[in-house]
Amino acid sequence: MRGLDYIHRPIQHQNSSQCVNPIAENAMANNSVPTNSVSNNSRENNKHYSDLEKLLLQRRSIKFFDVNCTIDDSEIDAILRSASYAPSAFNLQHWQVLHIKTAQLRAEISALAYQQPQILHATALLAVVMKKNAWACEQHIAQAGGDSVQAHLSQLYNTNPALARDEAMRSCAMYSMLVMLAAEAAGYRTCPMSGANFPAIAQQLGLDKDQEICMLITLGREATTNRLRPPQRLPLDQYRHRI
Repeated sequence: MRGLDYIHRPIQHQNSSQCVNPIAENAMANNSVPTNSVSNNSRENNKHYSDLEKLLLQRRSIKFFDVNCTIDDSEIDAILRSASYAPSAFNLQHWQVLHIKTAQLRAEISALAYQQPQILHATALLAVVMKKNAWACEQHIAQAGGDSVQAHLSQLYNTNPALARDEAMRSCAMYSMLVMLAAEAAGYRTCPMSGANFPAIAQQLGLDKDQEICMLITLGREATTNRLRPPQRLPLDQYRHRI
């Protein structure tokens, strides 16, 4: 499941012009765990943290995208693949990704998302779909440990569909966050979206009853006309409590 079996594209398109992106494709394109080791040198460790902190602080939700930018499918795949190392309950990897490329389908989704501009203007539109029954699917069970955990998964989730849904939502939310951070590291901008009629969109996408949309993610280059207000965050002592 660390490959691309969970990515689905309704239709391919023709790229017109390419945005240059310095993504390390070779590092992301294989299915193995990244081989970067943590240095014992504190200065090197501090640099790693500094790079991560910079990435976290610069990520913003972008509403207006450069409509002239195109991104090759291989770059999108690299981002989605690297995000697949997100944690998930029992390592079930509940996510499916619909890379929505048809103009008609995007227009239909836009109408069901209150005409928010990023649906049509972003280069890529992704629907992160959670598989609520991943615990009962052979390919996901194999990732969790196979026969050794199958009985436990069945006992845990078979009579508690609410828990199964909650686990899938949590796992897909963590995956979605890594998609956005991987895109940011690759030089792109994103916007997570929940302001939409997800049941109607799910019907448009042909999802079955065991699938549900976690969120939409738009991805591309930020428009030069986009204006961002300074980020507003609660002070730490208003949400961190030591008990």
